[in-house]
Amino acid sequence: MGFYLLISGLILWFAMSNKNNGLLAIMDEELISKSSSSSYNYADALGKAILFFEGQRSGKLPKDQRVKWRGDSALSDGKPQNVHI
Repeated sequence: MGFYLLISGLILWFAMSNKNNGLLAIMDEELISKSSSSSYNYADALGKAILFFEGQRSGKLPKDQRVKWRGDSALSDGKPQNVHI
């Protein structure tokens, strides 16, 4: 989880690093129309970023997986070549 948190934090920092020209301003028209003095909901953005990274996991997933449509994957990758990945 620490790795996902680190990556999410870096993405959030990059996206918010410049309020007028940041990545989120390009992706969200609502942010473009806001003035530079407006505040952002960092907790919501971080939560969504972490959820995104949880959805990108593969292998045997935990029972409490929040992304319900994502199931176990890549469980037998490398098996024909006798390689443990």
